[in-house]
Amino acid sequence: MTLQQHTNDAATPESVRDDIYEYLEEAPDVTAEGSLRGWRWVRWVDGEWRVVNSGGKHRLNRYLYGKVVTPGEIKSWLTTNPVTLHATCDAYNHDGCEHPVWEDVERQGVFTDENRCFWCGISESHSTLNSETAVEHGDIHLCNDCRPTWVKQDELID
Repeated sequence: MTLQQHTNDAATPESVRDDIYEYLEEAPDVTAEGSLRGWRWVRWVDGEWRVVNSGGKHRLNRYLYGKVVTPGEIKSWLTTNPVTLHATCDAYNHDGCEHPVWEDVERQGVFTDENRCFWCGISESHSTLNSETAVEHGDIHLCNDCRPTWVKQDELID
């Protein structure tokens, strides 16, 4: 990889952004961590830009959601967010996580069509899921670990 030369000109936000963009695209073992608003994790995987965030309304903070975005969206994100680069194996969603965020993305099947636990995000290929009807959310899936919490809070319809 050849980073842009900044010998005669001062670095600009755009040139720094372009350097980071190129680096991430050429180093799939590196992930960028950005702000806590919007996307938190960005990575070039299998020829596409994937972004991930956690939590959300009615979900645990270990629940991950993501989407595939365009190069333009990544460049805009890199321009407007301070980022920290991490080795992918050292990028954890929050303190106390057992697995790096991208391992959890795989375990949760974030970029697949698998059913997932509505509360924690674990996919059906990694846990047994029960089909349930929740008071506020209608038909959902819950894993065996999360279901008791919902029963205890009287959130499920028999």
